[in-house]
Amino acid sequence: MPSANGNGPLLVKEAVGDPEEGSDATASYWHEHVLRNVIGVDTQRYAARKINQHFGHLAIRDIQQSDIDAYIDARRAGRLGRPSKDGTIARELPVLTAAINHAIRNKRLSADDAPRFKLPPASDPKDRWLAHEEADRLLAAALQSPAPKGKLPRIYKFVVLALATWSRKTALVTLRKDQVDLANRMIYLNPHGRRQTKKRRPPVPIADWALPIITRMMDEADGIYLLGDIGSIRTAFASATKRANLKGVTPHTLRHTGATWAAQAGVSLEDIGGVLGDDIRTVYKTYLHHCPEHLRKAVNAIRKAA
Repeated sequence: MPSANGNGPLLVKEAVGDPEEGSDATASYWHEHVLRNVIGVDTQRYAARKINQHFGHLAIRDIQQSDIDAYIDARRAGRLGRPSKDGTIARELPVLTAAINHAIRNKRLSADDAPRFKLPPASDPKDRWLAHEEADRLLAAALQSPAPKGKLPRIYKFVVLALATWSRKTALVTLRKDQVDLANRMIYLNPHGRRQTKKRRPPVPIADWALPIITRMMDEADGIYLLGDIGSIRTAFASATKRANLKGVTPHTLRHTGATWAAQAGVSLEDIGGVLGDDIRTVYKTYLHHCPEHLRKAVNAIRKAA
């Protein structure tokens, strides 16, 4: 089948589309699917850029396994963007396969011209979580970060929210004051009018220990956002973890930490899933091994000790 411009085979960049903001709409995966159906497009945009940079000039029918392998090597080595782990790469390449399938469904590409290649397997979930002493060090380090006089540092506020709600970074950075109900001690992570996605944002009760801090955050917030703005926390978080002498800690580690502490304290996996917004299979896979007493009760149920 001809390309979108009718002058040859369909190119990858034509099938994927231009992911830059304000780009002209084309018959492409980006404009016909992503912008219409995907809530948070930033991750997809980053992946689409990398896919187009590496494969864009290629005709889809000409893609070989060696091209996929070269992409993986370039991403790992940092020759294409920042050096990336296999888990990141495994989330990027499906954008290519999705664009190809979209072109087939819309009869812009023959199924016979679809290349066959293997993608890297998704990585296992990381099991890095903070001990309580490590969390205390991180909170103390975050509290030392620069801040307007008389106000809590923005990164300290983020760490408190992350440990208290077990939520994902984007949901917290974009959290608005009208999503916080101090009277009923609830945080509604999914703002009004936003469609729930597979990464659910459930309502979360405000923890007792965090209530006075979050109350102060509400008092200090000048604009609509609880953290003041929706700018990146990458640099401030990295600085705080460095001051706390913590290795391998990312914002997502804090989500995993809260759920791990709960599992170790004997909270049911169903309740943990309710706070995380994860399906029960994911919760069991990730946190069951943190419930030794729960498992001990199971193995001891069939026979009493002599």
